[in-house]
Amino acid sequence: YNRNSLNERHARVRRSLDNQINLNFFSNGREFKLRLRPADRHSFANKLVEVEDKNKLDLDKIITFYEGYLLDEPDSSFASGSIIDGAFYGTISSKKNGKFFIEPSR
Repeated sequence: YNRNSLNERHARVRRSLDNQINLNFFSNGREFKLRLRPADRHSFANKLVEVEDKNKLDLDKIITFYEGYLLDEPDSSFASGSIIDGAFYGTISSKKNGKFFIEPSR
């Protein structure tokens, strides 16, 4: 997938009522077609993460977590992860094919 395009769609979701992203990519010898929506923000509200230099990051303001499913398995799959610098990092669980850990190739 095109990382610039995904980053633009991610930015648009954060400020729009159209809050879904369709993400298609090939990996592990198959095509993945995901439908993602921002995860329930209440799960992460008022959550702070302390980083090495003792600064704190407000997760609600800097990261959008997504959850969704595979289009060909809407009732038997689950996907979750984050979009960082135009790349999807996350997991996909499929009843038919098992669990996949997704990160960009190097």
